[in-house]
Amino acid sequence: MLDVVSVLKLHAARYPLLQPQDAVKLLYQRAFGCGHLLGEEAGAFLREELARTPAGQAAPLWEPVGGGFCRLSLARAKAVFSPELIERLFRQASRLPVLGESLFRQELEEAAQAALAGAFPFSGEAFAACAAEYQAAGRPIPSHSEPYRQAYAPAYRLADSRLPALTPLLEALEQRRREGKRTLLALEGNAAGGKTTAAGLLAELYGAPVIHMDSFFLPPALRTPQRYAQPGGNIHYERFLPEAAVPLQEGRPFSYRLFDCSLGDYAGEAQVPAAPLTVVEGVYSLHPKWASMYHLKAFFALSPQEQQRRVLARNGEQGWAMFQQKWIPLENEYFSSFHIPESCDFVLHTGEDEAF
Repeated sequence: MLDVVSVLKLHAARYPLLQPQDAVKLLYQRAFGCGHLLGEEAGAFLREELARTPAGQAAPLWEPVGGGFCRLSLARAKAVFSPELIERLFRQASRLPVLGESLFRQELEEAAQAALAGAFPFSGEAFAACAAEYQAAGRPIPSHSEPYRQAYAPAYRLADSRLPALTPLLEALEQRRREGKRTLLALEGNAAGGKTTAAGLLAELYGAPVIHMDSFFLPPALRTPQRYAQPGGNIHYERFLPEAAVPLQEGRPFSYRLFDCSLGDYAGEAQVPAAPLTVVEGVYSLHPKWASMYHLKAFFALSPQEQQRRVLARNGEQGWAMFQQKWIPLENEYFSSFHIPESCDFVLHTGEDEAF
């Protein structure tokens, strides 16, 4: 997670009139998120604020907060996102887990020490006085200071910090939605690159069904040296074509069998309704046997060092050894042979500052 002093320095550099009160508000958002704001009037209030907020280019679309959150500028967002999506982004953020009281107390102290050391445009004494006054008042939900409001007219909502990496994709999806177009979206890329996480975020935002390529893992009978020698052979393409690719192209509901790697056999079925947006995620989702069916294609890229860190965290030492020796070389051969990254509309980097 981005440390509190770095985030406050970033905001202080961007907003020189940042006051201690504004710093306390940011600390509160890092620790407690925005769930407390999600009352019955939240949607109506958001639409009213969007209506009175002039579209602008001065503020960044997203600004880091930390704790799993970022700020989404309403002035920038209203030019590219629908009001409905902006509200869904806000509601999604309200469901994120928060670190709460322990983080808030710890970071108040860290910010106080940094202020005393001259890290911010306000003094350590001013920050200490503001924090003490805030505590004495019973710690109400903080608001921005009047100098900050007058200078910068803040208008934003908190959002999931993983979303900025998906900005080009979200903009393209919104454009297709405005045009009334059905979208088949492929999320391809490096192992542990964030494809499944991104698919889950999009499913939540758009109500989109998701097809996981892991459900088409190669069954034991087909795992031969000859099959693995084929670029892209490490997927059951004979099954994906009739069970998923054909009905996806036809835009009709369908079901497909789920292959369970731990069992080495099939375990149930998944139902896929017809929908305005359908997401296919996973390595080999852009196999040339069906790649032409997609309307949008995104490649999730990350460095070998970050890939190792993530796989180790997710699969442990033994899992990393298997990925390093077998799965990653097979994937890289497929990417290279079929020029997969180059064929995509977007190459997305999920970054390392906020875990994707």
